[in-house]
Order: sequence, then C-alpha cells, then structure tokens
Amino acid sequence: MDAPASQQLDITQPPLNTSHLGVMQSASTYFELPWSTAELFVGSGHAFITNIHGELCPSGPYVWETQPMLDLFSNLNLDIEVLGFVMPHVASKEQRAGFDAAIRQALMDGKVCTLECMDHQTVCGFDEDGFLLTQPWDRMADSTPPRLEYGSSEGFDSGVPLTAFAVSKNSEVRDFPSEVLKPAIEFALRIWETSPASEHNELYRIGAASYPNWIKAIDEGHGTQHGAWWNAVVWGECKAMAATYFDGFASSMSEASELISSIATDYREASDTMLRASDLQQSKETQKEAVRLAEAAETRAFKGLRELLPLL
Repeated sequence: MDAPASQQLDITQPPLNTSHLGVMQSASTYFELPWSTAELFVGSGHAFITNIHGELCPSGPYVWETQPMLDLFSNLNLDIEVLGFVMPHVASKEQRAGFDAAIRQALMDGKVCTLECMDHQTVCGFDEDGFLLTQPWDRMADSTPPRLEYGSSEGFDSGVPLTAFAVSKNSEVRDFPSEVLKPAIEFALRIWETSPASEHNELYRIGAASYPNWIKAIDEGHGTQHGAWWNAVVWGECKAMAATYFDGFASSMSEASELISSIATDYREASDTMLRASDLQQSKETQKEAVRLAEAAETRAFKGLRELLPLL
C-alpha cells in the first residue's frame, strides 16, 4: 500500500511553560489516558527538578540528563523512544532524509511524535512539503515555528540539535502511589542529594546545588536577563504542579495526610517565591531573598518526601 501524502492528527499542545510536559500532555490526551497535568509532572519526576546555568541561561529547563525521566513516563503508560537527531544547517542530505522518514513512519504507525530544538513541539501531521507543528504560545514565538519542511532547517537554530521522539501507549495497570509516585520520588531524591554534574556544560547545577548557582548568577549581574525570568517561571510551574498533586493526594492517604499536606505547602511556597524571583525589575537583594526562600521551602519539601517514601 502506498504511503499517504498527508496526515493530520487531532492533537493540541497546552501552553505550559514547561514545554516538555506540554508535549507529553499532548500524547496523554491523544491516547485518552486518565492522568491530570499534575500527575504527569509528578509521576515523571519533572516536578521535582531544578536546574540552573551559572549565567541563568534560558537553557536551564532543557539541558539536563532527561533519560531517567523519559523512562519514568512508561509508568504513566507513555513509552518514549528517540527517533534520531540532526544538526540544523549541517546534516547531510542523507542524514536529514533518514530523520524525516523516521518521523513520517512513526506517525503512520500511530505514534505521537515530538520535536525538541529551542523548545518542545508536538508534530500534528505532515503534508507533501513537511511536518505541521503545534505552537503552544504566541504564533510569532521564534522558538516554536509552525512547520519543519523536508530537508530544510528554516526556523530552527543552527547551534542546537533537532531531536525527534516517538511516544506510544502501553496498557500496564499500575498502583499510582507505589508504582508511579514511589519511583518518581526515589529519582527526585537521588538528583537532589547527589546533584550530578552535567554532561553538557560545567556551568549547570541541578538539585540542591542549583540554588547557590542561582544566587551567584544574580550577584554576577545575570538576574535582569531573559533567562532569569524563564528559569523562574518554568521551575515555579513545576513546583506548583507538585503542590497541586500533593494537595489532592493528602485526602487519599489518611495515615499520612498531615505530612503530605505539609509537602504540598512547601512546594506551593517554593513556587510562589520562584515566581517572585522572576521579576527582572527588582533589586538584587530582593531577588536573592526570593531564591533563598524557594531553596528553604524545597529543602523542607524533600525532607518530607524522605519521610513519605517508606509509607508508599
């Protein structure tokens, strides 16, 4: 049977600041899975991550070792495979043709495909000329072009790899607290406590080590740049999703409801103070104080997660 010349998916990408979770929400909704947005954030472990570049580069939310998180998505019935990557404007015609063909085939196989370059976008179809892409925010946003033409890199940054992923659905039935939440918390504690060095650049710090990096970056004059705002709103959104999840979870685990409610409160404070740090017009000292309050709140939240883990 001949391959179709075009295909359109009934799929949208919600306007989450955390665009990686935006595309995964696309896939979850498309596959009619039951997860709330907060459950996707928490079950994948992304809600618990904070990663800060030493100059508050806006790449902080993107450039960290995400493979363990991709693996955790399987617990949420979303299996992720990397289809391949190319360097825009540098890839050979053969490399690019193979990249495009892999995406088309995955779409025809019924998978949801996503792209990552400057941001994460869901592929919502293809036609004779290229791929159709979601634009979750303003359609004029440079980081989310509406199309990827076959063989072309127009609209995509030449210095950032263009990576394609395929998402498929598995039908495993899992108990959320013990088989989804527990491994996500184990992952989160490992990252927080060990703050593993970045494989990409020594200026990144993740976990507990992210906060001293954040303070230092503000001291060095980076707190008025776009990246200072972007890191704060992305990581603030992650903590807000953690707070939302634990607010709901407290009532379903009566023997630990007080502990879980306190975790929710701490994550809510971490979120609120991160968002306060996103104001680029405030003084350095006011901005640093907001970051310190976020650090204290998240430190308390992780103490609570350690206490909760053996109860799951």
